[in-house]
Amino acid sequence: MTGAVWGVARNDLAVWLRSPAVIAAALLPALGMGVLVAVLTVSVGRQPVALVVQGEGRFAARMARLIRADTDAYLLEEMTAADAERAIGDQRVAAIIVVPEDFDARLARGDAVVDLYLNNVNIDIADDLRRAVTRSVAEFDAPQLGLLGELHGPSKGLLLPNPYRVAVAEHDLRETSVSFLQYQVIPIVVLIVISIGLLGTALLTARDFERGTAKMMVLSPAGRLPLVLGRLLGGTLITIALVAPLVGLGFLTRHIPYCAEESGAPLW
Repeated sequence: MTGAVWGVARNDLAVWLRSPAVIAAALLPALGMGVLVAVLTVSVGRQPVALVVQGEGRFAARMARLIRADTDAYLLEEMTAADAERAIGDQRVAAIIVVPEDFDARLARGDAVVDLYLNNVNIDIADDLRRAVTRSVAEFDAPQLGLLGELHGPSKGLLLPNPYRVAVAEHDLRETSVSFLQYQVIPIVVLIVISIGLLGTALLTARDFERGTAKMMVLSPAGRLPLVLGRLLGGTLITIALVAPLVGLGFLTRHIPYCAEESGAPLW
């Protein structure tokens, strides 16, 4: 029985190796999904934003420094007011953040503002930028509500100075985070498995029926069970042969993140 199973699997492997076009066709859906995910990562990830710092006081400089530090939210480029206006008019940036000239003086009076000129043609991108700017502004008075608090404060149980009466104590379940592209790599690998392991095996079976060899295989002394197991083994081996290098490349390039240990933070 073992010999019959291996014989069917070896025959299927030979058919696959003689049909590179079929392998390419099986990989196309996964590759197409990968390209789509990469494009979406660029589109919905960090947005190009112009930063205009008009204030020259120390508080204006601090506000600008907090905005620059939030590299997870912006693709930031500092410009003059005129250059920023041209950039948003040409749609080279999605928003302009302005730290006004009277920022320090208004801060002393308690009514300082940071101006956000937003090209809100896309509600999803606009909301992302609103949240990012709000986070940067909140970090000025409450570090715990900003990026530094998210990355270094609450997850370690620290309560940083906060002028508000309610703070956010974040408890991360894991030590690391993954990007949108990394998060979508596993579904792409699963799609490859489905395309080759399942659909490819089904195509080989249909090919046997079309050529009339399926009847001969069923009537062979090996029986039906070895034929089924051999076909499944062949599909499994060709899937491993194609997926293993991709997974290895993903680990080496860190597009597939290593599984991190849980942080041990209590749920409540």
